[in-house]
Amino acid sequence: EELPSMNRAARKLREQPVVWLAINVGEDRAAVAAFTAAYPIDFTVLLDPSGRVSQSWQVIGLPMTFVVSRDGFVAHKIVGIREWDDALHLQMIIELIDD
Repeated sequence: EELPSMNRAARKLREQPVVWLAINVGEDRAAVAAFTAAYPIDFTVLLDPSGRVSQSWQVIGLPMTFVVSRDGFVAHKIVGIREWDDALHLQMIIELIDD
């Protein structure tokens, strides 16, 4: 549900030093390819078929978003669906860029 807003946010911030990544948990490449064919994603989708990455990042629910600062620290952990292109979320990301 939140992927369209992530696409819009990525487009709005495309001139900024921001990298968007999605991580699919538990599905194989074919399933992800079928999904992205039906619902295009404007950024890289990584695969975590075994769930090991999710375990190491202590994912407690899906969707879960990690906003990581340029120095590699997790600035925000957000569980649940968000509208990533709304003013509040865009400002949160811009503030991290400006730090």
